[in-house]
Amino acid sequence: MKNLNLEKRMSIDVLIFASNAAVGEERITLSFAGPPNPREHTSVRGMFRFKELVEEKSNGAIIIDVYYAGELGTAGLPLLSLTQAGAVDIAKLTNPIIASVEPMLSLLNMPYLFRDKEQANKFLASDIFQTYSDELKNKNLMPLTTYNETWRHIFNSKRPIYEPKDLNGLKMRTMSTPVNVATMNAIGASATPMAWGEVYLSLQNRTVDGLSIQINPIYTDSFYETGSYLSLTYTILQQYWYIMNLQKFNSLSLKHQEILLESAKEAGLYASRITDESEVEMVGKLILEHGMSVNNAKVELFRKATESVYEKFKDQFTPELIESIRRIK
Repeated sequence: MKNLNLEKRMSIDVLIFASNAAVGEERITLSFAGPPNPREHTSVRGMFRFKELVEEKSNGAIIIDVYYAGELGTAGLPLLSLTQAGAVDIAKLTNPIIASVEPMLSLLNMPYLFRDKEQANKFLASDIFQTYSDELKNKNLMPLTTYNETWRHIFNSKRPIYEPKDLNGLKMRTMSTPVNVATMNAIGASATPMAWGEVYLSLQNRTVDGLSIQINPIYTDSFYETGSYLSLTYTILQQYWYIMNLQKFNSLSLKHQEILLESAKEAGLYASRITDESEVEMVGKLILEHGMSVNNAKVELFRKATESVYEKFKDQFTPELIESIRRIK
């Protein structure tokens, strides 16, 4: 195992930046933590890109200590709580975790809401989304950026999934937010809410049969060891947030605040791009090196099955709101 402290503390770049920091300017060290993904995961590569950008733009006045692979725990909700409390300065978290404190953000995880990432990116730049995002400041959280990562598909250990009826009888892990649970039940599975840190072992011991997941962790987190079937359903688009303790953010100078915001946006776009670029290669390796079965599902049947989710949440996410998003070109 790599010496992670050595990686964070002794890089040549950090030493150079620190030596060149503005004379008389106090150096600031910020912790940046994410869920237990390995170094190869594209979202973790994005975290290290953020570190590079911040340290470069600040000329070494801000140092980012990156914690990954579960160094500060394994579950998203505790990490969110640590960030709210100020024990962690910045966290990288998925949208359902953020939506646990601002339910309107569950909108992003409604099934088949977006045609493609371009439309989703435009929504993230909209006034509607900004209104929801700004509500997090009332929870002592400062959003630095939100980016669209990639699509969630169906991965399981039992059989290929072509249409919703193929999920009948399967226990599928899902995040605990109501939208995610309702979506999994709507497409025919038995939704089993579970924290991310428990998923791998639960797949190994067959407590659950599968889950909705991106291609990335199936490969980088070795989920291929727990199941053989990946069915491309494009059910939900996954977002990541870089979220900061608001009090800590407000304690910084305007210059440093701008550096964090600019660097977070650039790092998120970088992580999104390299995810797109790597998925085809990852699928090929999953098939050729690990013997996985990969199939295209009948997406229209899944889309039709999830219409009930929109009916269930129509009071929270009105038909007018949904239509306004789907009209984005």
